[in-house]
Amino acid sequence: MPRWQEDPSGRRFINPYDFVRLGSDVQREEPSDGTLSGKITVTLIVKTPLAIPDTDGIKTDEIGHKTYPFFRVEGKPVIPGSQLRGMLRGAYETLSNSCLSVNNNNILSARHANPGNPGLIQYRDGAWHLYKATTYRDRGQAIDSATDVRRTWYCFETKKRDANGSILKDSRGNPINLKPNERLKSKVFRKSSTEVEGIVNFDRAMENYLQVIEILDTQKNGDKLFHQLKAKLTYGIRKDGKLYPVFYETVIANDSTYVYLSPSQMSRYVFDNRLNHLLGTHQSCSRFNLDEEQCEALERMEEPKKTMTLCKACALFGTISEGQRHSYASKLRFSDATAKTFDSMGFVTLKELASPKPTSVEFYTFKPDGALYWTYDYKITSCKKINLGRDKNGRKLTQTITQKEACAVEIRGRKFYFHNPHLNPVDYQADERTKRNSTMELCKPDSRFTFDIYFDRITEEQLRELLWTITIGENDENGMQMHKLGHGKPLGLGSVKLIVESVETRSFNTETMSYCIDHAACEQVSDMITDIPFDDTTTAFNEFMRLTDFNGLTDIMDNKKKGMFYPISYPIASDGRGSNNSNASHQWFIANRSMGENGSTTEWSVKYTLPVATSKNPTLPVLVAVQEANGSSNSIKPKKFR
Repeated sequence: MPRWQEDPSGRRFINPYDFVRLGSDVQREEPSDGTLSGKITVTLIVKTPLAIPDTDGIKTDEIGHKTYPFFRVEGKPVIPGSQLRGMLRGAYETLSNSCLSVNNNNILSARHANPGNPGLIQYRDGAWHLYKATTYRDRGQAIDSATDVRRTWYCFETKKRDANGSILKDSRGNPINLKPNERLKSKVFRKSSTEVEGIVNFDRAMENYLQVIEILDTQKNGDKLFHQLKAKLTYGIRKDGKLYPVFYETVIANDSTYVYLSPSQMSRYVFDNRLNHLLGTHQSCSRFNLDEEQCEALERMEEPKKTMTLCKACALFGTISEGQRHSYASKLRFSDATAKTFDSMGFVTLKELASPKPTSVEFYTFKPDGALYWTYDYKITSCKKINLGRDKNGRKLTQTITQKEACAVEIRGRKFYFHNPHLNPVDYQADERTKRNSTMELCKPDSRFTFDIYFDRITEEQLRELLWTITIGENDENGMQMHKLGHGKPLGLGSVKLIVESVETRSFNTETMSYCIDHAACEQVSDMITDIPFDDTTTAFNEFMRLTDFNGLTDIMDNKKKGMFYPISYPIASDGRGSNNSNASHQWFIANRSMGENGSTTEWSVKYTLPVATSKNPTLPVLVAVQEANGSSNSIKPKKFR
C-alpha cells in the first residue's frame, strides 16, 4: 500500500455537492383545504448549459456509448413538468423542514474494510447458530460431514497467471483472460468447537445476508458471471440442520454481539440501520403515519388506516405510499416548460458522472465522537496491525485488530450541488467517448422557457411560501439565487433562474357565493416575497442559501492571495502507478482512509471529512502517493486536471 500525502504544491478542490442538515423534528398536522385556486406563470432562464435528455431518442454505438437529444415534444424543446416539480419540491421540503419524500427505506451496505472470518452456520433447536471455522485447500480428500463442508466458488480474477503469480500473455503481449469454467475453486470449512454466542437478532442478520446476495445479483454493473452461476454457488442456506459456510464479522456492544454475514471473505455487508431509521421524524410521511404492523399490512395489500398527519411539503405537493393505499392528492399541477427562445450547443460528450455513494461515510454522515472510522451501525475506536511472521513464500503475514462500538450515526442531510461561477467547457467536456460517459445535446445559457403551476384550494401562507421557494426570495432575472435542473449537475450544468411573471388567484366568497379573481403582475409578486415566510435563523436555511447562491464560491475558487485556483471537482488523487484508475476519484477515499486522523500512516482511519456547506473554507486537499525507492521518498504528482 502506498503512503499518501497532501499535494506539496497546495492544490485543493471543492466537492461538487454538499448537504443541508436536517432541522428539528418535523411538525405534522391533518391537512385541510384553503380558499385560493389559480395559476402561477414562471419564466425559466438558463444560466449554465442545460441537459434534459430524451430517453426515447437515445442512440447507442458499437462500444456502448449513448447519445441523447434534448427532450422534445412534437419537435419543440420542452422541460417535463415532472422535473420542475421534483426540483421545487426538494427546495420546499428543505425550507419548510419537511420530510424526505423519496429514498426513505434504502438498504445501507458497504464493502467491509477487513477480511471476514470463516464460519459455519446451522439451524437447530429452533434457532440459528454460528461456529468459528478454519479453512483448508480442497485436494479431493474425504471429509467428515459432521464437521466439514466443501465450499465451491468461482474466482473472478480476469487474468490467467503462472505458478509464480505472474500474468500470462499471448504472442501479442496481451494478457490471457480466463474462461468461466477455469474459475472454479474449492475449500474445506472445518467447524471448531467454539460457537459465537450472545448474537443479538440473528434472524435480522440472516435477512441482511440475503440482501447482500440480492445486491450482488441485481446491481447495475454487477458481475454477469455471478448472475449466471448463482445457482451453483453454495449460498443457499436452509433451516435443515446442515452446516453452511459463510464469512462473518462481529461487533460487541453493551455485552451483546452483533454479527454481519457475507458470501465471501472480501464481500459486502448490509447494515441493520436503514435510511428511514436514521431519518427519525424526517422519514417520508407515507411511512411515518404507519406503525410497523401497518407497514406489514400495507405490504400484504391490506387496507391501512385512513387518517393521517402530514408535513408542510406533503400537504402541498401530495404523497403516495407503497401500494397507493395511503395517499394524499397534490394541490399543485405543473405544466411542461416550453421554449420561448432556445439555442442549441449541439451534441457534447460529457465527463463520466459518479453514482451516489452513501457508503462514503466521511461525506454522507457526521463523524461520531472518538471514531477513527465508522459505518451506519458502529464506530472503530482503535486499530492495531499485528505481525504474524511470514508465509512459505516469505511474504509478511499481518492481522488487523480493531475495537468496535455500536453508535448512533447522524446523516448529513439533504444533498444539493454547488453552482460553478467559473464554468468552462473543460469542466464538463470529455476527451473521448466511452461506454461509461454519454453525449447529450445541450441548451445554451440565456435560453428561456415558460411554464405554469396550477394550484387548487391552498392557503395564503402556502402561496407565499411557494412563491418564495420559486424565486428564492428575489424575483429578478439578475438575481443570484438559483436552482439546479437536469443532467450533469456535478459538472456545473443546469443552473437556472426562475422568475414569477404573474399570479392569478381565484378565491370563493362564502358570503356572496361567488368567485373573486385577482391578477398580480411581476412587480406585485416581488412585493409579496419581501418577507421570508420560513425560519431564516436556522443553520439549515443558511446552508440552503449558500448552496443556491450562484456566486457563493467565486472568491474561494479564485484564491488570488495564494495564486491558486480551486476547481469544483470530484475528489482528486493519484496513486502514481499510471494505470487507468490511478487518477480515479476513489483513490482519494483510499488515501483518506489510510493517512490517519493525525497524519500518521495507519489502517482505516479517516483523516478528512466533508466541510459543511457554510464553511469559510469548503476545500479539500488533492492527495498524491509517495513511492519509496532506495530509501528515499518521492512524491508522485498527478496529471493536471485543469
